[in-house]
Amino acid sequence: MKVWWWISAVCLSVLLGWGLWSLFDPVGDKPPSGSTHVAESPQSSFRNIHMVEMAGERKTWEAYADRIEVFEEKDTIHIGKSRRQIQLTLYRDQDMLTCYADAAEIDNRKREVVVEGNLKAVSKDGTTVLTNSIRWLPDIKKLVTEDKVTIRREGLLVQGSGMEADLALEEVRLLSDISSRVEMPTRSGLGGEAKR
Repeated sequence: MKVWWWISAVCLSVLLGWGLWSLFDPVGDKPPSGSTHVAESPQSSFRNIHMVEMAGERKTWEAYADRIEVFEEKDTIHIGKSRRQIQLTLYRDQDMLTCYADAAEIDNRKREVVVEGNLKAVSKDGTTVLTNSIRWLPDIKKLVTEDKVTIRREGLLVQGSGMEADLALEEVRLLSDISSRVEMPTRSGLGGEAKR
């Protein structure tokens, strides 16, 4: 009986010591060197959520997502997917842009938003942008990206690399490798194309 008590006491001491060591070990939670993974754990985490940020009486953004995590130390919010893409709508005065993507990161200090991964953005008038990522810079009221971009608007298809635009996608500037194509409907509804 004494032997079992002694073995139990030693095992308990080892487990307790190991648990305390991992709790206070400052190196244990650090990601590998060069990793972009956030080292801190979120202070709040929500699943299957609809979240709205307000500035006074106005919406600044609205999200529907499988998961939203709040990192208070960095003052950021991560919006991600597990089964379906996120839906993030950005608002500015009367303008709005709804984005469907794999993830988004909101920097609460700068009020900037990065939306990325299989991104489709749709303006209020139906203009559509397809790209990999887009950054909303509210201080200068611009959407920017360096990625390849495809824009569809009322029968016009424009492609290029890099973009600057307003939130309504009314004023869009592509930066390089620009091509455009007019897609004209026909009486049969099959459509035709004219390339520029």
